[in-house]
Amino acid sequence: MIVTAKIPKSLLAYCQKHEDKILDVSAADGYSEGYCYDILLNRGWCTDEVGLHTIIEPTIKRTLEKLRSIEPCNCRDCKTGEGWK
Repeated sequence: MIVTAKIPKSLLAYCQKHEDKILDVSAADGYSEGYCYDILLNRGWCTDEVGLHTIIEPTIKRTLEKLRSIEPCNCRDCKTGEGWK
């Protein structure tokens, strides 16, 4: 798992515990909602919206809610590996 920003301990702890599902964790300003946490999921995982592999949320609470909704993904990209680092 790659961490590219200072992430609050609670969010970082959750991400480390589920490192098999998370490829990259970052945070930045410049989103439509301002400062947001940005999480890229590993191949084979998506949010509760099939085929959505990125979580971008402005609060830790909303980010954790989305992380808890991660489920296995069998979309074409996950099956072929297209688009993954």
